[in-house]
Amino acid sequence: MKKIICFITLLLLSNICLAAGTTSDGDSKDSLYKGAKKLILKAKKLEKKDKIDRALKLYSKAYDKLVKAYEKDKKNADILNYLAFSLRKSGNFEEAEKFYLIGLEIKPNHEGINEYLGELYVI
Repeated sequence: MKKIICFITLLLLSNICLAAGTTSDGDSKDSLYKGAKKLILKAKKLEKKDKIDRALKLYSKAYDKLVKAYEKDKKNADILNYLAFSLRKSGNFEEAEKFYLIGLEIKPNHEGINEYLGELYVI
């Protein structure tokens, strides 16, 4: 009987822990952000190899993940930086600028946002 009670307790505790760290689709804010960041880094490498179409697909996938992450954490300047970056790389400059500026309101000295916003303005 003790083994059954322990098993049920462990099962209940593991379900509570899983529910606290994930969304209904199984992605936490952190995993969405990290996955998007990996996609962006791959896309940047593809751009350097002049594989623009493949890079754009990765930027689009990253954007989808970052939108979900942003819905969960509206005060994360890093999410906003990469969200704007993926938009800028896809040619959506007005939306990119909007998210860069929101990110700067949260963290005015964010190096990535300041650098990439400058690149956007040069374009």
